[in-house]
Amino acid sequence: PISLPGIVATSVYTFLLCWNEFLFALTLTKSTSMRTVPIGIQLLMGQHAFEWNQMMAMSVLGSLPLLLIYLLAQRYFLAGMTAGSVK
Repeated sequence: PISLPGIVATSVYTFLLCWNEFLFALTLTKSTSMRTVPIGIQLLMGQHAFEWNQMMAMSVLGSLPLLLIYLLAQRYFLAGMTAGSVK
């Protein structure tokens, strides 16, 4: 019970690091079906032109899982931040 905030903070931090790991996924994925969202966004950059509208749409879609996790756990974050405060 007392170690739960530390475990949650560590798991959120680890999830964010894994989610944003671009170079590791670019190096180790060979097939196109195994590529992650950041690599898919990077593939939209052409040699002579950028598909800005598609890149921004994929960026928004790629950030939706993080936003959903935050919205579901928001009350726990706020409770953890104010747990040691003095009234």
